[in-house]
Amino acid sequence: MKTIKILIFISLGLTASYAEDGNTLRIFAAAGTTPAMKEIAQQYTRKTGTAIVFNFANSGILARQINAGAEFDLFFSANEKWMDYVEEKALIEPSTRITLLENEMVIVVPKGHSPDFDLSAPDVERFAVGDQATPIGIYAKQAFTQLGCWDSLQPHLCVGDTVNKVLNYVALGEADAGAVFRSVAHCASNQVDMACIVPAALHSPIRFPIAAAQRSPERMAFIAYLQSQPAQNLFNKYGWTPCKIEK
Repeated sequence: MKTIKILIFISLGLTASYAEDGNTLRIFAAAGTTPAMKEIAQQYTRKTGTAIVFNFANSGILARQINAGAEFDLFFSANEKWMDYVEEKALIEPSTRITLLENEMVIVVPKGHSPDFDLSAPDVERFAVGDQATPIGIYAKQAFTQLGCWDSLQPHLCVGDTVNKVLNYVALGEADAGAVFRSVAHCASNQVDMACIVPAALHSPIRFPIAAAQRSPERMAFIAYLQSQPAQNLFNKYGWTPCKIEK
C-alpha cells in the first residue's frame, strides 16, 4: 500500500506539470506495452507535433492512481477488469472505449535452458508470476487454478508487480520459468526462450482496452491513430495482435 501511495504521489506531480499544455497527451499505459507505445508515440509526435507523456505501470496501480485523482488523457489497460473499474467510477468517457489489442499468455525460461515445461505439474524451484493487481498475475492464477496446481505452486512463487519484472526474474535466472504476455517474450527473445503457450480456454480473454478521460478531438485523434495501419504495423512488430472487437 505504501508503494502505491508513493506512485500516486509521483504521478500526480508528473501530470500536474503538463496540465496547462493543450498540445500534450498524458497516457497511463500498461507496462507491457512500453516498447510499442514509445515507438508509436515518436511517430505520432513527428506527424502531429503533439507530445506524449507516459506513465507506465501495472494496470491495477494505474487505475488506482486515476481513482485517487491523477490527471490523465488516456488509459490503456492490460485487461478489461481495471478498465471496468475506472468506468464504474465514472472516470472515463464510456463512448471512447475500444478494445485495441489482444494477446496470449506464454511460459518463458532463461535463454538456453531446457524449454520442457509441464503446465499441469510444473517442476520448478522458482516460478515467476505477477501479483494480483497485475493482469498477467490474474490470468496466471486463473490458468493454474483451472489446471489444479495453483496451491502447489505457492511455495515456489517469485512475484513481480509488473509483467516486465516477471520477465526480468526469468531473464536474470532468478526464476526457472515465468508467465508473461507473448508480446513481452517476443521483445526479449535474446534473453528468454518460450516454452509453451498457455491455452486460452484456461483464462479470461487477454484484451487491452483504451479509453479517454473525456471525449475531445485531440484524444480521439490519438485513439484513431492507434488503429491506423502504421501503428498496427508497429504493434505487430512487437508481437501484438490487433483486435477488432469493440465493447
